[in-house]
Amino acid sequence: MSTTDIKEDTKELAKQLKGLIKIGENGVATIKEGTYVDMLPEGITEDDVKKLQTYNSNLVAAGALAIGEMGIDYMKKHKDVAQVELSIPMVGKDTMGLSIKRTKNSINPQTKEPITTYGAINASINTYSTKPRGELSRVKDHLAELAMKSLG
Repeated sequence: MSTTDIKEDTKELAKQLKGLIKIGENGVATIKEGTYVDMLPEGITEDDVKKLQTYNSNLVAAGALAIGEMGIDYMKKHKDVAQVELSIPMVGKDTMGLSIKRTKNSINPQTKEPITTYGAINASINTYSTKPRGELSRVKDHLAELAMKSLG
């Protein structure tokens, strides 16, 4: 896959980022604080992003409460169900994922004893571009080809 398959805006943003990223010791890369806000598209402000983040945080908490209470009631009545899941469509192809598990097993880090948690909630915001499809898929294919030629 060549870079010609990658959208021009993606390549332009990557060019800007390359000018701001510094790769240091042991391959740890850094970028200056505020880069995200500085690169926001025209017409979108930091306050806009903060409002959206506050809304998303509140919706995640409210969604967890709703699916949690409903899921516990459902699993109480349906003993064979181990988990209740919900996907809330957002804008475009993004989704908010919420689930409640009947039980979750883990290890206590201090005592190393097994722990069983009842009603374990999981919440996520899934951005379409973070999955290997669409533009990110084209970027991943390009990088795999480039790495094979350069590092293989």
